[in-house]
Amino acid sequence: MDFSLTKEQQALLDTARKLGPLLAKNAARYDEESAFPAENFDALKEAGLTAMTVPKDYGGHGLWMDGNYLGLYLVLEELAKYCSSTSQLLQVHCHGTGYLAWSGTESQKARYFKEVVENGKLFASFGSEASVRQTGPEPFDTMVKPTGDKDKPWRLSGYKGFA
Repeated sequence: MDFSLTKEQQALLDTARKLGPLLAKNAARYDEESAFPAENFDALKEAGLTAMTVPKDYGGHGLWMDGNYLGLYLVLEELAKYCSSTSQLLQVHCHGTGYLAWSGTESQKARYFKEVVENGKLFASFGSEASVRQTGPEPFDTMVKPTGDKDKPWRLSGYKGFA
């Protein structure tokens, strides 16, 4: 396996290093407030790091495609040195856009990648770990249901045994 970086991957890693001091400055406050690192994500969006796993055909960097993993994970590692929460949340977003790149329809890709690249929209995901409350076959602890409310159309509920 070739562990050398392309010029584009190195540029993304250099960008992550430059953002490090801002992320470090905010890290303790976000942890203490249990708050989403909004200012950090504004900087990530401005720097193009939220488009790392968006395919190049849609204006992204195309990381995580065709075995192109190294650059993404080096950037995430670099960011984690300064704010692990920001890095983990960016990883969730990047995996979400990566999954869409792999399995989405052309219509879905055109719609959602444009929102990421041009408008800074973020992807999120949810799931459920194995229940720590029982042994044997696993029931689903996490459920998502429609609410009928236009502003908050979904309600997610469940038991979080790992965080």
